Amino acid sequence: MNDRSDQGVSPEGARADREDGFPQRMEALISRVGSVTELAKKSRLSRRVIDNYKAGLADPSRARLIALADAGGVSVEWLVTGKGPMRADEVQAPPPAAAPATVDAELLAQICEQVAEVYRQEGARTFPGPMARLSARMYKDLLEQFTPEERPSGLKGMLLGLRRELRSPPAADGADGKRLA
Repeated sequence: MNDRSDQGVSPEGARADREDGFPQRMEALISRVGSVTELAKKSRLSRRVIDNYKAGLADPSRARLIALADAGGVSVEWLVTGKGPMRADEVQAPPPAAAPATVDAELLAQICEQVAEVYRQEGARTFPGPMARLSARMYKDLLEQFTPEERPSGLKGMLLGLRRELRSPPAADGADGKRLA
């Protein structure tokens, strides 16, 4: 048995739990199922354990809460806290994640290849992570700011800007002027 005295719960803690409504929710659960005996059978817990929960004399473990909720067709959240819908079939699933946008793989590959080529021609170091982020940012900007017909010239302008940035004089921090992607 999961007795509160074994867990070091004071009589004040037990009283607070009785006041939080858990025993009343156990009563509602028993009524929903029909009887303590029926709940005991369905949850595979003893009548004595269920009576102790109902009286506020013991706290169920997580596994026992799940067994009780399943046996009575109620949500675990409701059984534990009294919040949310009582019935498990009323619990709403989280909304599905938005479908990922379709990626124009050819355009993205073209951007990656041309960014890498600019770095190679300028003798600048580049690493995969920063280059991927730069390419993704350019891809996003191309999609947002240019029509499909304008994208080749938009990309050309972005690459010229990158080349200018790589050729710019060193910053005051003493960098060699060849920036990393």
